[in-house]
Amino acid sequence: MSCSRAASVAVLFAAAVQGCAAPEDTDTPVVLKTFPDTVGGKRPADVIRPADFAEDETLPVIILLHGYAATSYLEDVIFHLQDRVDSSRFLLVMPEGNVDAGGFQFWNASEECCNFSGSKVNDVKYLSGLADEMRAEFNVSTVAFVGHSNGGYMGYRLACDAPESFDRLMVLAGSGPVVEPDCDASAIPLLHVHATADDTITYDANNGAGGLVPTVGAVETVRRYAAHAGCDATTTALGTADLTTLADGAEASGAAYDGCPAPVALWTIEGGDHYYLNATDTLRDGVVAFALGGDPTF
Repeated sequence: MSCSRAASVAVLFAAAVQGCAAPEDTDTPVVLKTFPDTVGGKRPADVIRPADFAEDETLPVIILLHGYAATSYLEDVIFHLQDRVDSSRFLLVMPEGNVDAGGFQFWNASEECCNFSGSKVNDVKYLSGLADEMRAEFNVSTVAFVGHSNGGYMGYRLACDAPESFDRLMVLAGSGPVVEPDCDASAIPLLHVHATADDTITYDANNGAGGLVPTVGAVETVRRYAAHAGCDATTTALGTADLTTLADGAEASGAAYDGCPAPVALWTIEGGDHYYLNATDTLRDGVVAFALGGDPTF
């Protein structure tokens, strides 16, 4: 992706997300539910817990990985994870990427996305360290990473470089690197969701022409992951679901790889875009259910 396109995408995403933020409600104070305030040391990440959380309670953890130019709180306009902390009972970690030369937050995930300034920051160490710190601070049952776009790329890198640090991976509109990495086989359950009309991280493979982010595409990314996980080469249909408000009815279809030690599935949204500001509660509830141990279905 060229610097100019990176900047334009960043501005578009930030403006779109901020435009969809909830209006201020002066009658209802906003209370940030944190304990402790942060983890991560010099790169603090908020920890959001259920309002009635007890220190000795065992809960799963979701770590949210934002997209390029976003923040964790802007990213949550898509997923609404904070809204589900109480009802679904989990601990939510909200880390932030470093800031590049253009002033945009990023994760150093792969050559393609999105370390455009050539930073040497080790986000694998940082994020796997957050998972370790959460286990040290709390009684944790499982850890899941949920990543959008650049955050999805980062999730795939974690699955390759630090699979022992977490238990589940949900990727929205992300991809693996073009050059297939040499990863140890890991059986981390994967749910990948991608729209066919995404013009930022394209569903189909592209070579980077026209300023696009080069990618092997969603199908090949998930196929590679399934092969590393020890799955068969065949898939079984998972049905359909209504994951966005862009079209009436169930515009998404899922397929899961057969013979996997742990579930690996790709859900394809016909049409759609990269930003998912039109996500339905079906998508949001399904992401949380999967991250907390459910099947990769909606």
